[in-house]
Amino acid sequence: MDKVQAVEQGMLSGRLGDSATSAEAELFAIFAILRKVQVMQDMGQYKGGKARVLIMSDCLSGLEVIEKVWRGKKNIYRKLKNGAVIEAITNVKESLGTVIFMWIPSHVGIVPNIIADSIASREQEKPPEGMITGLLSKQVKSRPII
Repeated sequence: MDKVQAVEQGMLSGRLGDSATSAEAELFAIFAILRKVQVMQDMGQYKGGKARVLIMSDCLSGLEVIEKVWRGKKNIYRKLKNGAVIEAITNVKESLGTVIFMWIPSHVGIVPNIIADSIASREQEKPPEGMITGLLSKQVKSRPII
């Protein structure tokens, strides 16, 4: 896989319902791309068997809570806002090789952020994704997902 193909593989877009906050959308996007990488890893598409992933996000609060949970207590999901998606992220992350999260400031001309914002704004015209609960329920063990 060359660099252009790798970047294309890393682009994923979708739309949550109108009630979703931007932080919820960012967290679900992180989960969705990690899950996509996990499927590709399971299909043997990475040299050495394990995926190496760089997630760039402008959602500092989301990245901070993921990192806090990853490095600390993993049994606090029920107490967290967005705990189910954070649990899903950490469970998928655990199965992958190297996963690096990088905060990038928003609206300051950083090219990956401009591309992501452009894709996100295009998604606003589409109907919301319908399979969110099903995707999460396979990764969440601390609570029932309905």
